[in-house]
Amino acid sequence: MKKPLSMQLSILIRNLNQAAQLEKTLQAIMLQQANFDYEVVVVDNESDDRSVEVAHTYNCRVITLPRKDFSYGKALNIGITECQGKLILLLSAHVMLMSNDFLQRIPPYFSDADVAFIRPVNIRRPHEVAASMQPGKLAAPAHTEGSVFLQFAAKNWQHMLIANCSVLRRNAALEVPFNETIEANEDKLWTLEVLRKGYSGLYQVPLYFLYFKGLGNRQRFDVDLKELKTKSEILGSGPYAGARITFLLRSLLFALRAHVPIILNEIRMAWKTSSLAKMHKSKYLQ
Repeated sequence: MKKPLSMQLSILIRNLNQAAQLEKTLQAIMLQQANFDYEVVVVDNESDDRSVEVAHTYNCRVITLPRKDFSYGKALNIGITECQGKLILLLSAHVMLMSNDFLQRIPPYFSDADVAFIRPVNIRRPHEVAASMQPGKLAAPAHTEGSVFLQFAAKNWQHMLIANCSVLRRNAALEVPFNETIEANEDKLWTLEVLRKGYSGLYQVPLYFLYFKGLGNRQRFDVDLKELKTKSEILGSGPYAGARITFLLRSLLFALRAHVPIILNEIRMAWKTSSLAKMHKSKYLQ
């Protein structure tokens, strides 16, 4: 039997075979200093590693979701139902909270009853860190149907809830559950649906975290492609084939931006090393 909902905050973490990363995330949570009660709930997707053991070591409540039943939205819905807090911090198992008062500073942002979520700032995004000096408010336009709303969604996509680190109001999440069938961007779709209900959200909130998950090239490709595909489905901005072409072009530009400076630097260093070798006799090998 569940205890009454009197807790101020719950922390909800989705996890599958991320024991080492999960422990880092929980270690940062244990450093938090808050003057209210909070809990940590881990929705585990039948991990084969030490994830459940790690979660129990840090006094987390573990909810098991069978892999055959998994979707990102379903994991969130099950976790939210199990959470006791009025507010729920959604965390990835790859997120480190960057200050020990992160939790303490959350509740005041929900002083207005219409605020359904807040989106903190990933310190790996310097432009967002700079922008966090002036947090923004996200509210739906007067017309929430047709092209006007789709244009609003496209323009504000980067400001919507992100499930790896955001806080939501539990009552809003019970009123508007997450979609359990979409492959990705369940957080963005949820944002649009709660905005249509008259709620609002805050973004660029000056609460800082580090997302430290590393993905291989193939994994990054698969994740990005799913996100681009579902974004197109939500916004109605083009067929899947078009999304794939857009993604491939974007990936090519990213690769060039990421690797060309490295290649040029290697050439520069090789040139300098070669020049120095010609100018000087060896200091150590005579």
